[in-house]
Amino acid sequence: MTRQFSWDDLRVFLAVADTGSLSAAGRRLNASHATVGRHVQTLETHLGTRLFIRSPEGYALTVAGEQLYAEAEPMAAAADRAFALAADSAGGARGRVRLATVHSLGAYWLMGYLKEFKERHPGIELELVHETAPVSVKRRQADLVLRLYAPGRENLVGRRIAEGGVGFYAARSYVER
Repeated sequence: MTRQFSWDDLRVFLAVADTGSLSAAGRRLNASHATVGRHVQTLETHLGTRLFIRSPEGYALTVAGEQLYAEAEPMAAAADRAFALAADSAGGARGRVRLATVHSLGAYWLMGYLKEFKERHPGIELELVHETAPVSVKRRQADLVLRLYAPGRENLVGRRIAEGGVGFYAARSYVER
């Protein structure tokens, strides 16, 4: 008996492809690495091909995996948009939003706005991801990225939302040296 296509298997495949490991994908999906591994194995068995090259450094896509990713990633984005539209029409946005930003923006600027945000959007669960290296929205590492510099090509849409200044402060004796 042929097993029917499972969206869960594909969703797990995308998470492993984005993160490069079963453990990281499991953390993203709130599942154990063993469960993630079973989904990958099931999908590979169902398709009759290997999707990942497994190595001590992690999981890398095979040619078949790259082809599947190219088709599946837009499907996942479309599904996310469909769910967001349905949630909006049902009385407000709902769900988890992963916001990546550097520690200084998250700790010193963003925190001041979170109470108001939560009051205005009670259905949104905001997950803050502290960015230590550039994070890609396109590769689904975050839903939103807040940066101090211009967006790179790895993201889908970039928009300037504010301008800020930087000041240097020192004792007069230090400056005179």
